[in-house]
Amino acid sequence: MTDKPSIKNLRILILEDSPADSEMMVHEIRAAGIKIDSRRVDCEDSFSAALDDFSPDIILSDYSLPAYDGASALKLALEKAPGVPFIFVTGALGEERAVDLLKNGATDFVLKDRLPRLPLCVTRALEEVDEKRRREQAEQRVRQRTTDLAETVKSLLDEIAQRQKAEEELRRINEQLNSRAAQLRALAGELTMAEQRERKRLSRILHDGLQQHLAAIKLQFGLISDALAGKKLKQAVAKIDNMLAESMQMSRSLSADLSPPVLHEGGLSSGLRWLAQWMMDHHALRVDLSVDKIPDIPEDMTILLFESIRELLFNAVKHAKVTMARVRAEQMNGAGVRICVSDEGIGFDPSRLTPAGDACGGFGLFSIRERIGLIGGQLDINSAPGEGSRFTITVLNAQADREMRSKGKSAISTNYIRVGPGMSDTGRPALERG
Repeated sequence: MTDKPSIKNLRILILEDSPADSEMMVHEIRAAGIKIDSRRVDCEDSFSAALDDFSPDIILSDYSLPAYDGASALKLALEKAPGVPFIFVTGALGEERAVDLLKNGATDFVLKDRLPRLPLCVTRALEEVDEKRRREQAEQRVRQRTTDLAETVKSLLDEIAQRQKAEEELRRINEQLNSRAAQLRALAGELTMAEQRERKRLSRILHDGLQQHLAAIKLQFGLISDALAGKKLKQAVAKIDNMLAESMQMSRSLSADLSPPVLHEGGLSSGLRWLAQWMMDHHALRVDLSVDKIPDIPEDMTILLFESIRELLFNAVKHAKVTMARVRAEQMNGAGVRICVSDEGIGFDPSRLTPAGDACGGFGLFSIRERIGLIGGQLDINSAPGEGSRFTITVLNAQADREMRSKGKSAISTNYIRVGPGMSDTGRPALERG
């Protein structure tokens, strides 16, 4: 006999017309140490009622009864108490009939002349019920987990779809932004070239027009001076002649200032060398210039960098109160150009820069930052009171800029200022200085 489960007060419903046979069944089960409560019935009505009010844990049934039969009882039990083990305990039962009953839902059968087997059948039937219940509970948990997992997967798929939609929208916006940025860069380049064309036009007017007229007037005054006899009159004419000479020199200088020929003929490197000499001649500012081999860059970018550097040097003279500044221009591993303008002057607090509004003309830090930003570049400002100033302009070449933008990244950020030691990043844009 196998180990029986620990069962207390097992409710057994017995469908049997013989009280003696019923007592023998109860005796065998209790003799096996199984505690039970039993009820005997012998007809359909009492059997049906017991299924409702007794709620049996197991059913023992004879196959042949005077007023009822086991096959009908099995069918009723399957309808009213599904899952309750149903064991036939009968005097004689053909093998073929027993197989049919098992197929129709019976749990087991025991012959009355072999009642000692009954406790084992009861125990085994209850173990099978318990195993079936555990299996159904496990299956129910699996079904529930499968349902939960399906809902989780659906939720994840919905989230993925939403993210894909958001990423697609972001790509579309980035494409629009890149397109707008390209338009702005083109516009900035065209604006720079338009300004340069106007400078060239004014330079030509000064060179071909005003200077020629001044030269002709000077020549005529020379002829008049030779024809004059009075000493005072000659002195007056000589003074006018000197003023004309100064005007011609001023015109030539202004013509070169507006549009330096060397910048257009020799590129940025030559333009910076000319600018260093010009700052020395006109403002007594010595420029320590270091220029590495600079790659070919578009004309509008060349002009914009030149004008930006000139404005920064003007600031060094006007605000930093220095007689020397440094300019370093270098190539960034073939990816673009980096230019650093620095001085050891009085420095300033970048957080105190005034808002945009260059009422005095020229670029100003705000204009430099904005225009450099429009071509995908960056102006970094590092300064603090008493510690000098360092301005770094970084511009990527077209190929590096395209590669960065193709990866969905902005080429260079332009919306912050770096400050000197001991100062915090204000997060403010680099605006107008002074």
